Amino acid sequence: MFTQGQIAVENTAPYEALRKTVAQTFTRAEDYLARLKKSGVRVRDWEAVLGAGLFGSEAKAQYAVLNPAEQGLIREHYLTLLEQVDSALRFKYRKLYGYY
Repeated sequence: MFTQGQIAVENTAPYEALRKTVAQTFTRAEDYLARLKKSGVRVRDWEAVLGAGLFGSEAKAQYAVLNPAEQGLIREHYLTLLEQVDSALRFKYRKLYGYY
């Protein structure tokens, strides 16, 4: 069985704040997906989503102070939550989830 290696987080305050912001956003997944659709950003394009300000004004600054490994952990957290969205919502916003 595959187990992911643990990466130590050095910048705990911005990392935890951003992780919490992303998690809270997905508690209102339908609102988030509607805003995402309106902005025209692809759902899996983390940098574009962050740049569009969909996680608030502080999120981009918090992400910028993280080292590359921590940034990768945040991206992975986002993508994991994205895949856990209810299938009915995923179907409703299938154009956002589609690849092209």
